[in-house]
Amino acid sequence: SDLNNFIKNGSNGIQNIMLTCGEHEYTRYGFRKLLEMKCADILQPDITWLGGMTEAKRITLMASAYDIPVIPHGSGPYSYHLQIAFPNCPMAEFLMLAPKADVIQPLFGDLFIDE
Repeated sequence: SDLNNFIKNGSNGIQNIMLTCGEHEYTRYGFRKLLEMKCADILQPDITWLGGMTEAKRITLMASAYDIPVIPHGSGPYSYHLQIAFPNCPMAEFLMLAPKADVIQPLFGDLFIDE
């Protein structure tokens, strides 16, 4: 991604909006760069893409050191545990997977029993 544009538009750029990013970042090293360069007001790692809860915990703790909130992208059972455990995870993103938005469907369909 073009981090220089994030810098221009991030915390110090556009007024009255919060810039989020991170759903397509896959390691703590990329998130560290986003934090060091002050590219975002909120980080949104996707736990299923970045390697699981351990890596998500590392990213959340790193963001806490910069006073940056974390709202995991595509929240589900995997990120709810993270959000309950860390105060800098203030809310959950909820994805409605049902085509008619009339029922809650599991993230992976019928792949896992009782998901």
